Amino acid sequence: MIGSRKTSLWALVTLIAGLILALGLGGAGAGPLAEEQDALSGSFQTTLLSPVADTTLNSWFPTTNYDSQWSLVLRSGDVASPILQFDLSPISGNQVTIAAATLRLYVKSRTNAQSLTAAPAKVNRPWTASQATWVKANSTTNWAAAGCNSVPDDRDAHDPAAVVELPVAGWVEFDVTDMARNWLAN
Repeated sequence: MIGSRKTSLWALVTLIAGLILALGLGGAGAGPLAEEQDALSGSFQTTLLSPVADTTLNSWFPTTNYDSQWSLVLRSGDVASPILQFDLSPISGNQVTIAAATLRLYVKSRTNAQSLTAAPAKVNRPWTASQATWVKANSTTNWAAAGCNSVPDDRDAHDPAAVVELPVAGWVEFDVTDMARNWLAN
């Protein structure tokens, strides 16, 4: 869905999710130094983007769609993974510079105290929240590998530096600055 300026993230357990962007207005030549100077002068603004669609992909129930569920589920061992979609059109334009982007998610609870880690990844295959399952991206298209697991057909690889240990409950943040800059550029 890149053409419609909508994009997706492979994410984690959440009740509340948001993509927080620090944006600056500047020319095409604005680089890191200009971004830093603009941030110090206060010309950056923070924009919160909430997901426009989400669902859970669950290997235990491979043909079940979870779009109508109130919360998303992440389970280790590639059992269940949430998928989120954000509309980036509110920040599109050639005068926008992304200084920082943070995916902030709330972990409602965990079923056990074992360590659980997660990392976001860009989803490359178009999908429909009301139709996506472990097997299908939408009603007519299967994932190249079940669970949106084919790199790069279904999604980008996880960045090992982006892996975060999840709390038993509470907020968790992922730095998705490079991912957001890539979305804006494409």
